Amino acid sequence: ARLLWELDQEKSTHLPQIVDKALKLLNLKQVAFEIENSVMSKVSCTACRAVPKPTIVDPKVSEVNAPTFKVLHLSDTHYDPYYMEGGNADCAEPLCCRLTNGPATTKDKAAGKWGDYRKCDTPKITVDNMLQHIQETHPDIDYIIWTGDLPPHDIWNQTREENLKILKDTVKQMSDTFPGAPIFPALGNHESAPVNRQMLWTRADIINHVNISNFPPPFVDSPDSSIVWLYDELDVQWKKWLPSSVSNTVRRGAFYSVLVRPGFRLISLNMNYCNNKNW
Repeated sequence: ARLLWELDQEKSTHLPQIVDKALKLLNLKQVAFEIENSVMSKVSCTACRAVPKPTIVDPKVSEVNAPTFKVLHLSDTHYDPYYMEGGNADCAEPLCCRLTNGPATTKDKAAGKWGDYRKCDTPKITVDNMLQHIQETHPDIDYIIWTGDLPPHDIWNQTREENLKILKDTVKQMSDTFPGAPIFPALGNHESAPVNRQMLWTRADIINHVNISNFPPPFVDSPDSSIVWLYDELDVQWKKWLPSSVSNTVRRGAFYSVLVRPGFRLISLNMNYCNNKNW
């Protein structure tokens, strides 16, 4: 990966000059794309076909008087603190309706009060209204599964500080609206910053590949690459709902297991480690 990065950035690779020039003639990003999406996909499919499928077992029908849970699942709020009503919803940027896009030039291009179906994320007023409506309509929720993706999609402009502020703001929204409900969070791929720290992509590529993640394993501890800044803050924020016994695993890899009721255990995994773009 380091060699491809140096070649793509036209840096010295310390290779013989003729080899260096020959490699620079290649479309390196295309080569990497083909390797990842063609070769690896074929290998994976072949490996999958070599393993027999498990026997399909029909699910058991619950007993008539079996205990039940009323569960709320929230995900991908992508609250944008810079959303501006009346802002330009038809801008040239990947994300619009923002203070930085300026006002709309015509009425049909203006961002609405509650949001916009074009290239825009969610205004805070909409998230607040949605959560309040849920709380008033369903006061008997047993617990909440909250699966992340909190920051807006301005991935080329994000910082650790900005993402942590979004995390804190959204945790406060949840805890203020549902003060009595247990909340079990999971980490989304957008909580890291930068979300797209993949060596081979240019700024334009980053904008077009919003699912690429940056979640190094726990043994990566250098200040520039470590993810400890995020996991430590998750532990601080999630302590509102989780027992102190899971603090170690949250700080190590943003995963944990809790007992919801006797005989019923919930496991929250950090699936960003399984993202094939996370390298």
